[in-house]
Amino acid sequence: DPRISGMYASELIVVADGYIVVDNDGTFSVVEDQVAKIGDVTYKLLQEAFDAAQDGDEIVVLKDIVLTEGITVAADDNMTLDLNGKTISRNTETATSTAAITNNGNLTIKDSSDPSTGKITAFAANPDTQAVPYYASNTITNYGVLTVLGGTIENSTGDEARAAFPIDNNS
Repeated sequence: DPRISGMYASELIVVADGYIVVDNDGTFSVVEDQVAKIGDVTYKLLQEAFDAAQDGDEIVVLKDIVLTEGITVAADDNMTLDLNGKTISRNTETATSTAAITNNGNLTIKDSSDPSTGKITAFAANPDTQAVPYYASNTITNYGVLTVLGGTIENSTGDEARAAFPIDNNS
């Protein structure tokens, strides 16, 4: 069990990677670091939450997330992503597609925070600069049904990129 509890925290608390210290009104616990939840079930990785989601589920982002790989929404998925005022970002150094999210299913994105500060962003350090680009540096590549009800979708790849879009409907 990764939980360690105590009444006092007068000393410096050092925890292993993947764990955080949570203050529960003066009682401190060490718990696994979680990035998203569906109902009461939490997940360490955003893709794990997407993979576990059932038809109509809502994934709530719990903290800012820097993706090392893009998230894929399967063709038969139907879900909502609540940014909850948090930022999902994907920054790539390599010359490949940079999509933070590739949607093949039915994805709704919203932001329940007030004011709405949630964001999905992508940046490609080495975008395709050819006149006819081989790949795109998108934030969201959409092959399915995408509904954006709130939050910000941005792409901060520089102007030298020939194909860098916040949302690419693969047209």
